[in-house]
Amino acid sequence: MFGRKVKAFVAQNRVSEDQEKLLGLGAGIVGLALPSAATIVLEWYGKPKYIAMALRQAWDITDAASARETISRLLAGGHRVKFADALEAVRSGRTTNEAYAKTLADAERHGFTSAELEACDTISAWDYDRVAGVARQAHGAGYLAADEVWQILGDLAPVVRGEFDDWRSYAASIAVGRAICYGGDPFDILFSLETQLTAKNGDTPWTRHPLTEL
Repeated sequence: MFGRKVKAFVAQNRVSEDQEKLLGLGAGIVGLALPSAATIVLEWYGKPKYIAMALRQAWDITDAASARETISRLLAGGHRVKFADALEAVRSGRTTNEAYAKTLADAERHGFTSAELEACDTISAWDYDRVAGVARQAHGAGYLAADEVWQILGDLAPVVRGEFDDWRSYAASIAVGRAICYGGDPFDILFSLETQLTAKNGDTPWTRHPLTEL
């Protein structure tokens, strides 16, 4: 029943090929909250009042102005600046981080290797995917119009394309960023990233469109 509803929702809200490529931005974060198949459309699967509630609880976003402020803050530096020293300290072995260690330990269960995550030297995708995720969720809550979200994604695309060669390296940056900046059990983010990369539960933006097409 649930699967049929999601498929119907996706079919009703399918976007153009060019727009679909941009929906790779935010897919990792959006996949934490939505069925993987629903990440390939802009519309958010769920009732606006519940989407708004989630935004308020996670980000203290309550309207268009606070959504734009959050997006601007993430674009201006976000966690990639705040936690740059923490990332370097963990990678150099000067300090330890429990969430980072567990992310490396669990990597192979989700299609990654600990070596490729250890080699990741940037957490910028953690910020970029949250920018796109917040914009998409703010649209679902009724705070941002679709045109504004497409503009945000379109402006972000060349930045991401300039830093990453493929979705796999982008995903590794999200996973490492989540561990360093947020902590917690890595299962949910690793599962979301794995699903986006392999499409085990259906089509996703990452399996349909290479990052180079952004």
